Amino acid sequence: TLPPDPETVAEPDPLTDAAGTDVRAAGAVAAARPGPALDVRAVTRRFGDRTLLGGLAFSRTHAGVIGITGSNGSGKTTLLRMCAQLCAADTGTIEVCGIDLDGGDAPAARALVGFAPHEVLAWHAHSVRANLRQALRLAGTSRSAAAERAEAALISWGLLTLAELPVGRLSRGQAQRYALARADLLSPPVLLLDEPTVGLDDEARVALDRAIAVWKADRIVVVASHERAWLAECADQVVAVTG
Repeated sequence: TLPPDPETVAEPDPLTDAAGTDVRAAGAVAAARPGPALDVRAVTRRFGDRTLLGGLAFSRTHAGVIGITGSNGSGKTTLLRMCAQLCAADTGTIEVCGIDLDGGDAPAARALVGFAPHEVLAWHAHSVRANLRQALRLAGTSRSAAAERAEAALISWGLLTLAELPVGRLSRGQAQRYALARADLLSPPVLLLDEPTVGLDDEARVALDRAIAVWKADRIVVVASHERAWLAECADQVVAVTG
């Protein structure tokens, strides 16, 4: 569920965001900037009679790129959604930077994860700039700082000329660039990218490759993609999801 319309929200509540996250706890964790770490232990997710992920387990305790491969419907997106706390594992556990996502400190982990989903989540009637600013404000960023960070993201991802265009009118490639910019707004130690190359033109793909090369120096970047050859080039670790 999306938070309130960005045109109607004033300064964010100093204690909680629209999802009910206590930003005091999230801010404290973010300020501490723990080293990147991701630990997935024997996770499964059931959809009716079907079980996905089959007790998948992997971990990484230092920066780098984890490539997630698998056929359509095998559970790649489900895995990323679980790491982003958008759905829960039916069995097993996931820890982000030492925080158990099933534990009492789980809300604080949201400040440590950036997610660029395949299906872009945004206020589609409102501009790219407004969406980026509001994402920052709901994370507890002041109005002035949100404006500054949003402008930097627009420039970095080649979105400045599209800044006043409603997100719903973006092309697939443009929307993907917006999603990547939004995921990186808070410079989280763990980034989750779901099929990030889909719809990108050559220029945008070069920008993505450069960004991943920078991110992997001090963060964990989890990339789910059907492009195995590309993953083999950019990933330090590859995890196969078989469904």
